[in-house]
Amino acid sequence: MIAAAEPGQTPDASRTASLAAAAATGDERAFAELTFPDENYVFQWWSPYVPWGARLNAFKRIQEEWAEEGRTFELIANEDYTARIGELIDRARATSSTTNEPAFRMLQVLTRLRGAKPAL
Repeated sequence: MIAAAEPGQTPDASRTASLAAAAATGDERAFAELTFPDENYVFQWWSPYVPWGARLNAFKRIQEEWAEEGRTFELIANEDYTARIGELIDRARATSSTTNEPAFRMLQVLTRLRGAKPAL
């Protein structure tokens, strides 16, 4: 959904309108293409738990469809999800500088708690 510039509209205004439209409709591919032209994209779906069976098979079909179109779609789920979150926790523990990523910042704070640790 890349909008062409309308008469009297600057290319920047057209790009801004296209970005807004892509964001509003949830069109991640269009948003990525507009925001990061000339880049390769990897779209990821993160979930702590995806049951084996029909749902997991549906994700695998989506991956195959996307691959046929030259796009990459990764499912980060179950044990892989846990491992990746562990990597983020390790990085948060090793990094103390402020970040504009709220979830990562929370991990930084949680890895520096003193006293009795709260139960999960």
